[in-house]
Amino acid sequence: MAKHKFEKGNPGGPGRPKGSLSLVSMLKERLEKIPEGKKKTYAELFIDKVLKKSIDDEDVQAMRDVLNRVDGLPKQPLDVGGEVKFIVELHDRD
Repeated sequence: MAKHKFEKGNPGGPGRPKGSLSLVSMLKERLEKIPEGKKKTYAELFIDKVLKKSIDDEDVQAMRDVLNRVDGLPKQPLDVGGEVKFIVELHDRD
């Protein structure tokens, strides 16, 4: 019988240790703040800068990236042409 890393019924790991540093949380918190002497949040200033730069530089890729993050990537049809077969293999769990 294979030895499992996690206890039965707990497929995931223990998660982030309490008190550990989360850069994402810190960034989100900072983006909500208004810098001294400004009237907009860091998030608003950041968005303004990205939009202005992409337009001023006529950077089509940057414009495309902005649009893809607003509404998500455009849906593209999947044409596999013809019949598709799926093969499912079942294995005993020991």
